[in-house]
Amino acid sequence: MMKEMLENKRVILVGPAAYLENSKKRDFIESFDVIVRLNNGYITQPNLIQDIGNRTEILYHCLWGPVFPMSIPLLKNNIKILKSSYPDIAPFNIDIKRFHNINSGRIKFEIYEVEKFNFLKSILKSRPNTGTSAIYDLMSYNIKSLHISGITMFAGGYQKSYRENYIFNNREEVEKSNLSHKVHNIKNQIEFLKDFLQNNKITLDKEVRESMYE
Repeated sequence: MMKEMLENKRVILVGPAAYLENSKKRDFIESFDVIVRLNNGYITQPNLIQDIGNRTEILYHCLWGPVFPMSIPLLKNNIKILKSSYPDIAPFNIDIKRFHNINSGRIKFEIYEVEKFNFLKSILKSRPNTGTSAIYDLMSYNIKSLHISGITMFAGGYQKSYRENYIFNNREEVEKSNLSHKVHNIKNQIEFLKDFLQNNKITLDKEVRESMYE
């Protein structure tokens, strides 16, 4: 499904970074063949439509409990394919099974490949964020190009409407949180992305570039 949708297409990945508020980037974002969003990014608040658009072809979702609550009919009306951020192995298999049961085949669903995840985890020495998983996965397809917007690895925080819980206002808050739960290593992900994003198929918003290469 995703392979056919992405073949030789101009793709944009739109994340939830706060700088997109009041950016008026809708026309730019919706000029791409395929729009990809993350987690709850498939719901666009009316006041943000002119900034980030409201079209989504592919959604990467972690399916994790506190982020998961979603309306399947709403999701079905807003996306074409959902891909899990993680593979069907412990501990993610519990969330994937729950989604399968709730979805009942209504939304086209693909699962992240174990080999890709294990490679990323070994390089990062931690679990990749949904955004990092998505970037790495998208570049494994035969796409024409990938533009990245709204991914700053928490520099500047989230859009206010993106998530009610687990909101971080800046990268320092994330790194402090990592000291306790040690699930994600933001610094290692940034170092990985600094090299990975040099691919000549990839372009970045200036805010994304500044956040990665500051």
